[in-house]
Amino acid sequence: MPAIGVEAFAGREQDGDKTPAQAAGMKKGDLITRAGDVIWPTHAELVEQVKAAAERKQPVVVAVSRNGQTVLLDPIEPDSESVVG
Repeated sequence: MPAIGVEAFAGREQDGDKTPAQAAGMKKGDLITRAGDVIWPTHAELVEQVKAAAERKQPVVVAVSRNGQTVLLDPIEPDSESVVG
């Protein structure tokens, strides 16, 4: 199953602060296995889940595969400035 790697966005910082993904515990090398209600999301589905959560002002639940283990991250609190990808 194709997976979204976290190489592209977890390392970016916003004004010297952690990104929402970093604050939730996402690390470089993680593979996103769940975003909201979507299992093994595509990039488009991940973006859709984050945008929808930001509009509802609610966190999005994300799980990742890290070193062969599934890790449920702290809920990500997206904001209108959040960037995915």
